Amino acid sequence: MTAVAQRIDQLRKEIERHDHSYYVLDAPTIPDAEYDKLFRELQALETQHPKQLTPDSPTQRVAGRVLEGFAPVKHVVPMLSIETETDKEASGAINFDTKVKSALGTNEEIEYSCELKFDGLAINLRYEHGVLVQAATRGDGETGEDVTQNIRTIHSIPLRLTGCTAEVLEVRGEAYMSRKDFNHYNDTQRALGLPTLVNPRNGAAGSIRQLDPQLAAERHLSFFAYGLGEVQGWTLPATHSATLDALQSFGLPVCEDRAVVLGPQGLIDFHTRIHEKRDSLPFDIDGVVYKVNSLDLQRQLGKRYRDPKWAIAHKYPPQEEMTLLLDIDVQVGRTGVLTPVARLQDVFVDGTTVRNATLHNEDQINLKDIRIGDTVIVRRAGDVIPEIVGMVKERRPENARKFVMPKECPVCGAHVVKIEKTKKLKTKNQVTEGTAYRCIGGLSCPAQRKQAIIHFASRRAMNIDGLGEKLVNQLVDSSLIETPSGIYRLKFNQLIQVERMGELSANNLLKAIEASKQTSLSRFIFALGIPEVGEGTAKDLANFLGSLDRVEKAYPEVLEYIPNIGQEAASAIHEFFSDSHNRKVLKELRESGISWGEDRPVDIRVSSQPTLANFIYPRLKIIGVAEGGAEKLAAHFNELKKLVSASKQDLLSASISKNAVDGVVKYFGDLKQCEYVLRVEEQLREFGMHWDGRPSTGRPETRERLPLEGMVFVLTGTMPNLSREEAKNSIEDAGGKVTGSVSAKTNYVVAGENSGSKLQDAIKLGITIIDEKKLLGMLSTTGQLTLDI
Repeated sequence: MTAVAQRIDQLRKEIERHDHSYYVLDAPTIPDAEYDKLFRELQALETQHPKQLTPDSPTQRVAGRVLEGFAPVKHVVPMLSIETETDKEASGAINFDTKVKSALGTNEEIEYSCELKFDGLAINLRYEHGVLVQAATRGDGETGEDVTQNIRTIHSIPLRLTGCTAEVLEVRGEAYMSRKDFNHYNDTQRALGLPTLVNPRNGAAGSIRQLDPQLAAERHLSFFAYGLGEVQGWTLPATHSATLDALQSFGLPVCEDRAVVLGPQGLIDFHTRIHEKRDSLPFDIDGVVYKVNSLDLQRQLGKRYRDPKWAIAHKYPPQEEMTLLLDIDVQVGRTGVLTPVARLQDVFVDGTTVRNATLHNEDQINLKDIRIGDTVIVRRAGDVIPEIVGMVKERRPENARKFVMPKECPVCGAHVVKIEKTKKLKTKNQVTEGTAYRCIGGLSCPAQRKQAIIHFASRRAMNIDGLGEKLVNQLVDSSLIETPSGIYRLKFNQLIQVERMGELSANNLLKAIEASKQTSLSRFIFALGIPEVGEGTAKDLANFLGSLDRVEKAYPEVLEYIPNIGQEAASAIHEFFSDSHNRKVLKELRESGISWGEDRPVDIRVSSQPTLANFIYPRLKIIGVAEGGAEKLAAHFNELKKLVSASKQDLLSASISKNAVDGVVKYFGDLKQCEYVLRVEEQLREFGMHWDGRPSTGRPETRERLPLEGMVFVLTGTMPNLSREEAKNSIEDAGGKVTGSVSAKTNYVVAGENSGSKLQDAIKLGITIIDEKKLLGMLSTTGQLTLDI
């Protein structure tokens, strides 16, 4: 190494050491002037010797160009969110501890790691051989955005880790804005007559999504590490707390306000202690987080759809303030439901100026006896959405007015109907949960049109960057689009006529619209805005039915065979696709070039479910026929056609009750109903879901086992042909399970080139090691294709 290279290396290490002391430990070791002198010397040497310049140099924190947009990043290990405990009192900790013990089947005290719940933006840092190579937002948990340039501006995040030899180490944490930096930034902006930030949380999120890294650097964000993503070539400690200690030793900032406790009382004590010091913390939090400390127990507990079962966020009772209710407006949502919104005299609640608050519905207004002109109590529900929790009766003025829901839509003037919302109990009785008011204008109502298009373009739907609420309002108001399909007919010369839309913005939007055409079936289904269909249900429809054609024409009785889809959702889906306007829009969308890969057969977990017995009950809902009667009818008649045409005498010979006989006679006495039921049966045949050839009574026969069912795999290294994600999806489609670390429960370790510590762990434990060729051979017996995830 030359003398210049040695000096550059020495300067980098010295500056990194001072950065860590200043930004992480909050304990400066040298005066600013001396630090600036070292920094300028390093800059000069790198300028004179450009071959010595590397991306991990401290001088390269703010060196990127202004971006046109953020590239998507697929998370190898999904970034899960954490469930929130709704009970914000001490009993919330007890609830979590009880659930954990029940899931583990133990009465022994559990050790927990307790941390703060930071109020910022979740970030994934990817280090390869100790060097920061990428940073991404959480996004929808599976795909985020590449924000590497902006994250590099956060001085507390090391560009190179100290003493970390891992091939890959993904660090999860929170980018946040301290109260000191938030106040300083706003003071500077006010002095310059420029816009200020609303709160530190918005400041952090907005900074990370700045296309110019120089602007992000001006916000002076900070970072705390709290977990891991993908790891290769590093043996994980046995506990979460030890993992945080290790991250801290690598030079990453880890919050000191954490503790390892035993049992629910330890959780309660931590919750209380942090609550008492919450206002004195240098940054905002909205609660604390409890995590089962043992990583082995975490693996045993597993996860739900979007969150782990081994962790919970325990928030604090939200702050409340009093203010004046000036008026109540009515907003019209995507499905036409009218929602009253309170317009308030400005009030500062928990760090945010609140002007509007949710009132939920007319029932809640009446229950709380809220009137226009009242002094009301405002709470930030969940510390995010402002909510009116009550009124102060002794301050009610004489001219306070009761709120009445309008009879006509305030947007389009269409008639408003009152709908009773019911819930079916296990006793089969229905109870009224409340009332809602809906505009019957449908997509002829501008408000519903706008909300439908906003939802369609949203990040978790078609992800059309740049097509937000403000622009959608402009496009609809100027009659440039009326439905989601209109998005794909927009032209450059139309867009540049829109106020504040320049040529660059117009071109970027058209590129985003074109890029959105390559999507997944589940995203497209979710984007359609079908009532009762969220992200999870959209994935279930895509994964289990395998094609939009089947989803589109499926009868409710068929949809009910899909896991997690009940009667209400099935009916809503069928009604949506039965609507002529929706079918027209859907046809236009498909003709616009949107695609999501090839169709797949109906998943065997659904196709093997239907039997004649479970079709009769509960699908047909025949009065007097329950599960036992359905079994008898299926065993006696064996075919649906015979049951449909059965006489009363035939039915009596099936040994069912008189009430059941009367119910069947009445049900199939309706000719149209008979024709409908037979059409549903024909659809089951068409979808490959019919019970022909399988027992017609009782539960469905045990399905054929998938080739890798019950087997646990671990992937390590780089394979010649398959990416890690492709290998994982193929294994899971064949019934196997892929985990992130080697244990005694692992059946196979699939090893590629540059395999890390997982390979050594497999050798120590005597686990069978295979290569890609062997894996492909094991998969060759399956016709399963990659699920839509």
